Amino acid sequence: MTKRAAPVTSALKAEFREEARRLIRADRAAKNAGLPQNTIGAIANALERAFKRGRDTPDDVGAPDRDWELIPPRGRDALSYLAAGPRRGPVRLLAIIDDDGRPRWVLENRRDGARAFPPVAINPLVKLGLLAPPADAPAMLELSAAGRAAHDRYRERQAAGDPTLPLAGMRPTKQGW
Repeated sequence: MTKRAAPVTSALKAEFREEARRLIRADRAAKNAGLPQNTIGAIANALERAFKRGRDTPDDVGAPDRDWELIPPRGRDALSYLAAGPRRGPVRLLAIIDDDGRPRWVLENRRDGARAFPPVAINPLVKLGLLAPPADAPAMLELSAAGRAAHDRYRERQAAGDPTLPLAGMRPTKQGW
């Protein structure tokens, strides 16, 4: 009788997505630098590691706390922006329609659209409970206690130099990757 595989959790899916992003990032960096690319080999190695991990890991082992990896990249950027820095009072988002007719979320006191977030960045945060409507303004969103805690855990892991944290973006910046 064969052993039945454990169900794929959202944490495991997130880990696989981060590995895929790492592979694509390395491929793009090699291409831009004019270096040889071995994307097929890198994918084969990643699949082999995943297979061995699934074969050698018991089903009852819990995954470590990886809530930052469950947040999509655009959501991570939005959450970092909303949670970073000292601000007076809660940071609230207001839904608007921009000049091009697209829905956006902007800071309540900055309706000029200087920093607007698309729904694709905000909706996953709402779904995960990291942003929630305040009791006194149900048409707005604000950072929840869970959102603040997730960002604080991320900052702690970042300060400790956790190599398992996903990189910030897919494109190089002036500071490098």
